[in-house]
Amino acid sequence: MRSKITNYNKINPTSPDKVKGQFVKYRKGDCLSIDYGDGKYLAAFISEKYNKYYDFTLIEYLLERKPTAREFEEGRFFGNYVYGPDGLYVTSERAMIPCLDTDAEERVEKVGTLNLIENLEKGVYFYVKDVTELCEYYRSDISLRIQRTNNVEKYTRLNQTGNRLIEIRHILNQPLTGSSQNSS
Repeated sequence: MRSKITNYNKINPTSPDKVKGQFVKYRKGDCLSIDYGDGKYLAAFISEKYNKYYDFTLIEYLLERKPTAREFEEGRFFGNYVYGPDGLYVTSERAMIPCLDTDAEERVEKVGTLNLIENLEKGVYFYVKDVTELCEYYRSDISLRIQRTNNVEKYTRLNQTGNRLIEIRHILNQPLTGSSQNSS
């Protein structure tokens, strides 16, 4: 049985956090717009901050305008389902990027904050050196991830685990109120 680590060097909402004496800019749940280049924007949220790294979780978003907080709430993130003692549960895919490099990055802008569940588990964890490398990863992985997601939804007998896109509502503390299906 695996042990579950639920509190590892987290930033409390009211406490400052520093790296090398400098305050960090972002906190868990912050929604970020990333200038992808060619007039397009990518979207990611901070799924955790650990030591001197932010954990970025990408969402399915690449458009010619900055994402809104509502698009984060209604979006799908890079994650997977894994089997645990109590059945299937959601995990997030996380790309570690150094905090101070990210804080100095002019292409990154906070556009909102998600109220994420406290025990959001990591399923896939890897290091990227900067935002450019994160954008390259998105470009190389999104088509395959969309295909896997569509296959699992279409063929319910397929193994339900594995990397795919998962609705963000599954990891929010409070579900969205109102009918989001009718909004454009």
